[in-house]
This record gives sequence, structure tokens and C-alpha cells, in this order.
Amino acid sequence: MIKNLSLVFFIFFLQGCDYTLTGETGKKPWFGHAYNNQKQKQEHWFTSYETRDWCMSNVKYDLEKTGMYTTSWLGYSKPYNCSFSSNSFLKSIYHYYFTVDKNHYQCIWMTYDPSRIKENQKYVYLLKGDTYRAGKCVWK
Repeated sequence: MIKNLSLVFFIFFLQGCDYTLTGETGKKPWFGHAYNNQKQKQEHWFTSYETRDWCMSNVKYDLEKTGMYTTSWLGYSKPYNCSFSSNSFLKSIYHYYFTVDKNHYQCIWMTYDPSRIKENQKYVYLLKGDTYRAGKCVWK
């Protein structure tokens, strides 16, 4: 029993460490999001990043900038985070449990949209208050 449990954790560890292991995750699988003050909810940004650390530092930097046409001027503020997208269900689960703050998300969403799957975004983290048309929640 313990051997099987150890194997499961080892597989999750391998899936989370090497993004090129299966070729199912894009080069920039991390997407930033922050609180939209006007809409009163978290909202994804269109910029993607190679690593979560890079994503988090860039979102933080963008929120701290001041002046016209900056994210703070456009109505974004803390709290912020970065979500993961992949065609690998195991990688998505791994990061959902061990890397991100799940308080921002409803679930891991599986899309049926072929264009999103082609972009290695079959599994994404659905922000609280968001809806997508083609797909379903597969993990909470």
C-alpha cells in the first residue's frame, strides 16, 4: 500500500518537474490574473510566461507601476496569482495542489475547443465567477 502511494507521488513529482517530458504542455503555460475592481472579480491577463516565478514577479511589477495605461490605472489590483494550462491532466492536478492558491479557482476545467487543445490548453484553472461554453469541470 505504501509502495503504491509512493509511486503515485513520484509520478506527480515527475509530471510537475519537466514540462517537455510528454510534449503536452506549451512553452509558456502560466497565465497571470488579478482582481478587476470594476467587475469585482479575478480576471486573466493575455500574457503568458514560461515559469510561475516569472509570471508572479511580472504581475506584481505590473500592479505596482503607476501612471496612465498601467494595470493599476485600468482598475486591477491585488490579490493576484498565476494559473497553469496544459494538455496533461496530471500536470494540471499537480500544480493545482502544490503550486497555486486554490482560493482563486472553481476547478480544473477541461475544454472541448479544438483550438485551445491545439495551443496546449485543454486543462485550465477556472477562476471563480468565470464560465466557459464548451467543456466541464473535471477536478475540484
